[in-house]
Amino acid sequence: MLDTAGQIMPAVTDHHNTSYFRLTVELNDPIDRAQLQRALDQLAPRWSRFFVSLTTKWSGWTLQPLPHPPRVEDDGVPCKGADIHVPGTPLVRFRVHGAILGLEVSHVMTDGFGALALLKAVLAEYQGASHPAEGGTETATDAYQQHYRAGLPWPEPTPPAWRIPGERIPGSEYRSQAFRLPAQAVLERARSLGLSLTEYLASLHLSVLQEYRTSLSLGVPSADHRPLTVMIPADLRRVFASGSLANFSGVLLPTLTWSEPSLSFEQIAGEVRCQLRHQRTPDQLARQITRNVWGTNFLLFRLLPRGLLTPLLRVFYRVFGEGGITSHLSNLGPVEFPPPVAAGVRSLAFLPGASTQTGTNIGVVSYQGQLVLCFGSVLARSEIESSFVQKLKGEGFVVVPV
Repeated sequence: MLDTAGQIMPAVTDHHNTSYFRLTVELNDPIDRAQLQRALDQLAPRWSRFFVSLTTKWSGWTLQPLPHPPRVEDDGVPCKGADIHVPGTPLVRFRVHGAILGLEVSHVMTDGFGALALLKAVLAEYQGASHPAEGGTETATDAYQQHYRAGLPWPEPTPPAWRIPGERIPGSEYRSQAFRLPAQAVLERARSLGLSLTEYLASLHLSVLQEYRTSLSLGVPSADHRPLTVMIPADLRRVFASGSLANFSGVLLPTLTWSEPSLSFEQIAGEVRCQLRHQRTPDQLARQITRNVWGTNFLLFRLLPRGLLTPLLRVFYRVFGEGGITSHLSNLGPVEFPPPVAAGVRSLAFLPGASTQTGTNIGVVSYQGQLVLCFGSVLARSEIESSFVQKLKGEGFVVVPV
């Protein structure tokens, strides 16, 4: 069975929007593919719920165990080259090039929390280090159902958001660019403004989007004045106790309405701080759980044949999901590997999945004192990435391409 969050993903997944996100580790030495495959084979009994593919039912989808653990693949265009609707396609992929290991995971399966747990186990097994067993029923729990509170209202609907215009590159391509800068320096700058690191980066992103839209709107009487909204995944485990490795995330949605003149960065930061601290309260996040569980429990969704269910889920996702989003920023936070594993890991990066709707998305992770921002884009032009990097440099940071 799929967890609550995974139910809708197959309906909105295609060869352009694959639902895969990626964790990339660079080891000190080239990866021994045979040794990595042996590690996956050894892990299979304990991590079998990750080694699955999607299969169809009369109404909806379910997960089916693979006949064997995923095969180690050659690396290629990140998050592309696989269709989860093809029977037998693994929902987790292990892609290798030299010392680079790319773990690509479908959001049908899990979120960043679960993907990191799997990556740590794989690296430990590969390097011959001890690691905790995955086991236990808690890891497979549908935490949405576990923390559902009947009677709560849904969150207020999010209005349709402004979208980054411009040509999209072909569906088989996905441009990724990564940059690193000192994590402590960025954190200190955020704290000087009374912001968390995520609030600070979201404020920068909204500032970039505001400036870009303004540049397109100059002299255009019919300019698009829809709000700018950045979606930030929120790990609900931080509020609602759960050890589940299945999806258990909500969303934070800092929003800027059209303003003339444009807001200063300090004004944007103040808006983001107030909005996110309200949205992060347990009561507000619980309302998101209510909406997600309703979508799974709604009897009509359970009875409709898949041919009718799929377009309905797409509409549901467009209205309550991606339709209200300009761009996506996801921060995995600081990541540590167990000491025997960390000694062999040179770097870590996180790349969100591709989206033809939002165009350019940003993944953030902190590792060994470095903050790594990874831009994933299907836009033919790269103004958003370059503007963001220039804004970071304007804040006084040394930004280095990875």
